[in-house]
Amino acid sequence: MSPQSDCRGVVLDRNFDVAWNDSHDQSSCSQSYPGPNPFSEIETKAISNVLHYYGHKIVAYIHVHAGTYDTHTFKGDAVLYPRGYTDLPGDDDKYLDIKGEIEEAMRNASFRVMSVTVDNLYHWYGRVTGSSVDYAAHIFGIPFAMEFVMQLYESGFFAYDNNEFVDYIALTQIWERIIYVVFKYFAKSVGIVEENQEDE
Repeated sequence: MSPQSDCRGVVLDRNFDVAWNDSHDQSSCSQSYPGPNPFSEIETKAISNVLHYYGHKIVAYIHVHAGTYDTHTFKGDAVLYPRGYTDLPGDDDKYLDIKGEIEEAMRNASFRVMSVTVDNLYHWYGRVTGSSVDYAAHIFGIPFAMEFVMQLYESGFFAYDNNEFVDYIALTQIWERIIYVVFKYFAKSVGIVEENQEDE
């Protein structure tokens, strides 16, 4: 919460204890206010507790960021991976494999108005600290930690008359494919899907 009613307050996905508030941004009116201290919010504490108790059993952590369409900030849909607090190379190979599979799936989609970006947090947002994706990956060692940036589309943006129709197309043609590809990759990585079952 914010001590000032006209400010948005704590950004939950900047409230995790990983490189927390390295930028020393303490204004509660900031668009990226990380809170007075790590885990100051009950929501982030709850996520931390789940990771603490069950992290050894978790294969993947996914943070879903549902955005809104704004002509000044709109960047499209994205699948993001660690790290946000540094531009130094990390464990990117497995995510680059996922990127290749997503791009192949999108090439086969009939919905070609929008594409999806697959990149690390740093390249998408610039330097960000205290993110749950970095926390899951680097504090608890979750094998796959990702953020899905799902945009909402306004009526007319793609020359469609019906807002619902645009959302339906985006969900079925973009995110249905992304989710299928990503989760199949997770399953294959832990041996749930055998090589000869991939195309079935």
